[in-house]
Amino acid sequence: MTFEEALAEHFHIDPGNDNLPVLAKPRTGRDMGRHQIAKVLNDLGYRTAIEIGVGQGVSTVLWCKAISGLKLTGIDSYIGSTSQMQGRQDRYYSRAKRLEKRFDFQLRKMASMDAVDQFEDESVDFVNIDGDHTFDAVVQDIIRYVPKVRKGGLVMVHDYCAFKLAGVMKAVDAYTHCHRIDPWYVTQDCNPTAFWVRGAELA
Repeated sequence: MTFEEALAEHFHIDPGNDNLPVLAKPRTGRDMGRHQIAKVLNDLGYRTAIEIGVGQGVSTVLWCKAISGLKLTGIDSYIGSTSQMQGRQDRYYSRAKRLEKRFDFQLRKMASMDAVDQFEDESVDFVNIDGDHTFDAVVQDIIRYVPKVRKGGLVMVHDYCAFKLAGVMKAVDAYTHCHRIDPWYVTQDCNPTAFWVRGAELA
């Protein structure tokens, strides 16, 4: 099964043009973009992954449940900007640690830029970037982690939408434009995910 065939199995595709994203509407449910992407990944036999930004492990559990035999490494610094935020991050870390044992994934408590050199280039089937959502952080995560994905693998960036202090849309738009990535996709749901196949770069 090709990527295009697997994608069409789980999404209605609305073709884009001029380096604009292709809208991918999930065939079932609301806010189901990542659930459908997980089905695509499973159908294609993708079994190794990195997730930037684990939080309390919601999407991590999604990947582990949906993708048979997945070997996933989750990375999150769990650092809060205030004492109140740190308390929440500590609770998230405790929950994620419990899930780590239950779902057998590796959790690394560290900044994404500190972890990146621990992975060989083209060593994983996909990466999901969902960490610090500021422009600078998203751009750095994309630039440094895309090479870790093998050719034919998938790059995903969650929360491709506008909200306070977020730079996800501008970061993804800049990267896909400068690398002339064609096609690239955005799920049409409440919390969109931008994604593309590694190797779609034309520059």
